[in-house]
Amino acid sequence: MAMFDIDALSITRSLGDKAFDVTVTQANGNRARVWVQLLDSQDGSYIVRYRLYESYSDIIINVQYKEQNVAKSPYKLSGMVYHEKCNCPVNRIDKWFEVMGCPETYHQIDEDLSIFDNVDLEKVAAEAVSRFSNRGMHSLSHYRIINNKRDHNLPIVADAPGSSNLQLWPGGREPCEV
Repeated sequence: MAMFDIDALSITRSLGDKAFDVTVTQANGNRARVWVQLLDSQDGSYIVRYRLYESYSDIIINVQYKEQNVAKSPYKLSGMVYHEKCNCPVNRIDKWFEVMGCPETYHQIDEDLSIFDNVDLEKVAAEAVSRFSNRGMHSLSHYRIINNKRDHNLPIVADAPGSSNLQLWPGGREPCEV
């Protein structure tokens, strides 16, 4: 969540780690078994994480600041929302896209990523390790999905590599050589 004041100016400081109240309930008003965590990025932005312990049909996520709804809160997620250990009911990605109502393409994402058509992922991985492996400063995650084997049941995904620098505080800002 990015915060803005009443003049629509970006807030760039922390409002406190308990500034917001985030609740997840069933649409019928019943309690949902859920874990919620609010992370303060110390720059006026916040990350809300939640974990469902059961699957629910229709849930409501309510975000409040000083007992007032934030932005377009409450947010209603319609249809089944599955907990992370649930076996995905649709195991073909094309069917999953259809069920979720996904468009054929996301033109903005395609345009934004088009400059990376010739990226050498092995070189990026090696550079990521050399740049972000300073002990105590960064958390580096290098992951691959191979033959669609993973810990969670998701729709079928093609083989895909990736690297992420999971740091929360800005480090060096030199551009990557890819």
